[in-house]
Amino acid sequence: MKEKTIIAIDGGTTHTRLWVVEVQTRAVLYSDRAAIGARDGTNPQGRARIATEIAGLIRRAIVDCETRGIVVGSAFAAGMIGSPQGLCEVSHVPAPAGLAELAAGMVRVDLPGELQLSIVPGVRFGPQRVTVAEVGETDVVRGEEILCLGLHSEGLLPDNGTIVNLGSHWKRLGLDGDARLAQSISCLSGEFLQAVSQHTILASALPDTLDGELDPEMVDAGAEVAARQGLGRALYCVRLMSVRAGADAQACRAFLVGAALACDLPVLLPQVAGRVQVVGRLALAEAFVRLGRTRGVDCQVLSAEKAENAFRAGLLAIALADGDRGLPKTH
Repeated sequence: MKEKTIIAIDGGTTHTRLWVVEVQTRAVLYSDRAAIGARDGTNPQGRARIATEIAGLIRRAIVDCETRGIVVGSAFAAGMIGSPQGLCEVSHVPAPAGLAELAAGMVRVDLPGELQLSIVPGVRFGPQRVTVAEVGETDVVRGEEILCLGLHSEGLLPDNGTIVNLGSHWKRLGLDGDARLAQSISCLSGEFLQAVSQHTILASALPDTLDGELDPEMVDAGAEVAARQGLGRALYCVRLMSVRAGADAQACRAFLVGAALACDLPVLLPQVAGRVQVVGRLALAEAFVRLGRTRGVDCQVLSAEKAENAFRAGLLAIALADGDRGLPKTH
């Protein structure tokens, strides 16, 4: 790659983040963000707004860098920006998928103001079409593949390594021996917790946000009830804690999170070889790691800063993998 910089974009569900990254040093020369994402692209008008907002982000980056004598290179994006509700749908590539497969699957999109953006595809696991009986053995990801490959390029995830990402969807992802994304399993738990805490009778027992410190004893209590009596019963026990035991909102929150973690641990954290890197809000990731260690799994919290650095490194690695292969196909 002859360019000295690239624009790296993380297009999420609710926000879009942009960085100008120096290719050789990986230093961030400029950053910006906008409150726009795939949730806004449910119709053509929404997708047009996404295009306008992202073009604005890119244009501001170019202007700022030019005033400092920095030449801005090509723009690359990954995440939900490539979903049907994003800027445009980019077909998933089949697993196992590494840098070469993702680079080959990139799609170039024209933006307002004669700007262009290359969008990295997500990865699908299992056949393209599945029956109801097969659906439990398949999965799809958009964005996490960049995180995994970036962690590998940073030396933080080895071949055959595993990460757990506790975002709006909780996911376990694994590389194969050739540093390709080969395994994934996803749960809706992040969105589920948000919905339960805001749109059920439990709302009055819980704080306004699920963020914040979690009492380990309350996390353990919620996990124990869920493991013994099921998630539905554990959820109702959050209400009982409030109206019968006089527990405060923070204790109820920790109990609720513990219940959700206990139900997903068998899926997200089976007995795996090697250390599992855990990404997510600090208190949640720490609770997951502590419960995981009680199962005998070697877990470690990966800081938000390292995860962000890894995402940029992953996009840069894909840009470099594209090399002299020519421009991505045009949407």
